[in-house]
Amino acid sequence: MAEAYRLNQQVMEMYGKGQYVEAIPLARKSLDLLEKAVGPNHHIVGTPLNNLAQLLQASGNYAGAQPLYERALKLYEPFLGPTHPAIAKTFSNLANVLVAQGRYEEAEPLYERAMRIQEGAPEKVNPDLVTT
Repeated sequence: MAEAYRLNQQVMEMYGKGQYVEAIPLARKSLDLLEKAVGPNHHIVGTPLNNLAQLLQASGNYAGAQPLYERALKLYEPFLGPTHPAIAKTFSNLANVLVAQGRYEEAEPLYERAMRIQEGAPEKVNPDLVTT
């Protein structure tokens, strides 16, 4: 698992530098290693799924990103609960992918759900709410 986490950190650094396409193979390897270590249905697999989805989204591969966000939600929700900030962020990211594909009616309820979660967050000013 240490190798998966190391790769994931490298992926996030590359994401921060805008090296999306170059980071995708590393993100896939990190995901594969983590799935082999804990199984494909463990909630911690949601993080590399989200990271890979963000890379695909940033590189314009919306169709590739969508199922990864959806899978991350299925892993996160039972463990984190329906009002966790990571759930809101993932709903918002998924909605962004749908909007990028012109699927506005499908995106709207996802944005609304993300906003409801973010509105209930304990922070006085939630920057993710402003974004959503």
